[in-house]
Amino acid sequence: MKLTNVKGKTWVLDGPQLVGVYQLDDARCLLLDPGSWKLIAPIETALKEVGWTPVGVACTHMHYDHCFGAAFMWETFHVGPEFNRADEPIYK
Repeated sequence: MKLTNVKGKTWVLDGPQLVGVYQLDDARCLLLDPGSWKLIAPIETALKEVGWTPVGVACTHMHYDHCFGAAFMWETFHVGPEFNRADEPIYK
């Protein structure tokens, strides 16, 4: 996936799906809609290339193409997803 600067500290990982990235500092970032499990390796590779570690994950809604990568983020970086609580019945 290609990391592209949108403006300021806002970035996007451009690939089969777009993944939003907000750069907090030189080493930390937040991910927005980390996508499906197919994006796990490309996201991890792209973030390692720039030396960023995700410290937060936000899912706009609970469709697979927005949130299935969140489990990997928990397992790898111990970062749990934030999401709309109205979607809670979907993931339980």
